[in-house]
Amino acid sequence: MTTAVAARMPMRTTATLAVAALAAAAAPASGAATRVSVVAPPSPLHDGFSVTAGLADRGAAVVGWTDGTSAPRAVVATRSARTGRFSAPRRIGAGRMAYVAISPDGRRAAAMWVTRSGRVRVADRTRSGRWAAQALPLLPGDATQSVLGLVVSGTGGATALIEQRASQQWRLFVLRRSGAAWRTAASLAVPDDGGGTAAVARDGSVVAAWIASGGDEGPRVVASRLPRAAGDWEPTQTLVRPDPGLTPVQPFADVAADGGGLVLTAQQSASGQARDARVYWGRPGGPWRMLPLEAQAAVGLSPAGRVWVANASTSLVQARTVDDDGRWAAAEPVGRVRPGRVSAGPGIQSAWNTVAAWWVVAGSAGRPDRWIVSTRGARGWSPARQVAATRGVVAFAGGPGGLGAAFVDGARGGRVSFADLPAPGR
Repeated sequence: MTTAVAARMPMRTTATLAVAALAAAAAPASGAATRVSVVAPPSPLHDGFSVTAGLADRGAAVVGWTDGTSAPRAVVATRSARTGRFSAPRRIGAGRMAYVAISPDGRRAAAMWVTRSGRVRVADRTRSGRWAAQALPLLPGDATQSVLGLVVSGTGGATALIEQRASQQWRLFVLRRSGAAWRTAASLAVPDDGGGTAAVARDGSVVAAWIASGGDEGPRVVASRLPRAAGDWEPTQTLVRPDPGLTPVQPFADVAADGGGLVLTAQQSASGQARDARVYWGRPGGPWRMLPLEAQAAVGLSPAGRVWVANASTSLVQARTVDDDGRWAAAEPVGRVRPGRVSAGPGIQSAWNTVAAWWVVAGSAGRPDRWIVSTRGARGWSPARQVAATRGVVAFAGGPGGLGAAFVDGARGGRVSFADLPAPGR
């Protein structure tokens, strides 16, 4: 679920229905400082749009990216919780990096990349620290494959979401690994009248949402959940039926640690204007709850299942959550903004006990974009601070220990870096 200017985070994802035209004046940082580690030295080969990262409980981490354009190579580096240092980068396969993930204890990791022929490949990092390629099951269809999610458990098991998009069909495959063997645990195949999406929780539970067509109802947004221990999807539930003159927008999905799901939906007019945005969330096996949402907003679901949303006015980025009665709580100010140069945002990211709001100030005169972040902890929101200046994306990663962000510094050819984002009051 990543575009050229959207944030990625393997555990906690984010979606923005419309890009707000903003610019931010970041306040000086206070409290705990952001710690930035060099993952790889400067190189003209580093592709800042393919960065991905994973963060374990005690600070171990994995960062992946692509080196090269005409002959791309997937590259990884891992950080030890004991030393706090990243290993030397290692090229693990030919193709563009797609996703990395690390187990909660930091001892196992996995990486997926896409070859030039459009096939997904995978490598596993064992407890000994060695990376080894593994075979994936042969998937039907010849459409280009992409990776929507990847998680690794402490026992070495793993779950991956692979999709195929063809002109008339969207297919989703849920692959699970036990030991060294991957298998296809479940799949979906639906007519592609706008697409679908899916997200995977740390325990391997999956939430999927897509635009279904057929019958007299016309295109509609539907959703289903696949619990970790289940062999099949829960019954499909219709979330949005079309209003006259409107068509559904491709939904966004997120998932909590216990498999509870979130789906963001909207409709659009013939002129492309977003209307009727809604956020749905629910526990495994339970009903979906709904609240209306501003069209220019981003949502995220914390591992505990709490819904967060961020939006912006002409002068202020705000965030709010859902209270115990299932209503929107009062908005909390996050950072000052002014009309101008922003290329993306605001967005929401969350880890177990940290929530972050981000937005991007567009670079001018050939300068890199500035990514601005504010984190929320026991004492409220921190002053907004610049976490990265990059021509690529920032890949957020989260776990019980907090949040991290991976990126390529400056313009193409900068260093690959990883920033640990402190939460206020911690």
